[in-house]
Amino acid sequence: MKFDIVISSCKKDQFILQKAIESIKKYVINFRRIIVVSSEKLTNIVGVEWFDEKNYPFNIKDIYDNMYNMAPEETRRRKVSYINQLIKLYAHKVIPNLTDNILIYDSDIIFIKKTYFFDNDIPLYGNRIVKLEKGYINYLNHHLKLNKNFDFLNNIEVNKNLKKKGLFCSGICHHIIYNKYIIEEIINLIEKQHNQIFWKYYLNIIDTRDKNKYNHIEPANCELYYNYVVSFHNDKVKIRNITWKEKPAKSKSSNNIIINYDKQFVIDKKISLQEGHNYIAYHSYNREIINL
Repeated sequence: MKFDIVISSCKKDQFILQKAIESIKKYVINFRRIIVVSSEKLTNIVGVEWFDEKNYPFNIKDIYDNMYNMAPEETRRRKVSYINQLIKLYAHKVIPNLTDNILIYDSDIIFIKKTYFFDNDIPLYGNRIVKLEKGYINYLNHHLKLNKNFDFLNNIEVNKNLKKKGLFCSGICHHIIYNKYIIEEIINLIEKQHNQIFWKYYLNIIDTRDKNKYNHIEPANCELYYNYVVSFHNDKVKIRNITWKEKPAKSKSSNNIIINYDKQFVIDKKISLQEGHNYIAYHSYNREIINL
């Protein structure tokens, strides 16, 4: 089955984005289009489309203004990166002529071996077992605020069993196949229940004012979609074992993979293949503070 690939990116990840696209072309099987969504054109690789972020119904200032329950101020400014999540969730609404199934792809992951995303037209999803602690609990809190039936910790059998051990089955793998009709189903469900535009409600319910960080309400678009599909469309997904090597940049001023890419990537790829991984995640978590 053919599918389109949507990559939300920014200037900070421009170098790794080129390598990510090259890896898609070499190793990802049966894709049709690659579309990079960003506020400025970040690549000139042949066959790759640029879609201007300005065509979306929200901008960075909108994101900031609608997170009015996020504190402190410094955190709120940094979390304008949540525009990345909404760009992915709204891609099917904004980008013309996408396939029914869309591979949502982080701009800082590089595949290192041939990888399929469908088996007999059914999307293949990865997952991982994580500790049920701050971060993941914040996501589960957000799910319940979106809809009381999104109790993914207790209505998914594998999670009920894992919860006894303080664990949770997460769908965050830095890429995921979205079906645009299921995304639309989620959006319509939330808008009908709360009588509010989805993206605004998605942001309005974020809440980090409580000193108890386990009570925080913070979003994760892939976690939402993964758990929704497993809960309500389990026949439309197959879980597969796919793993990766985490190689995050340590700080804004220390990103060795960019400085020493030619040497470092050869080393990382060799080790990752020996460990059986499909890709390497070169994350840079430290985003610059944007002046609003």
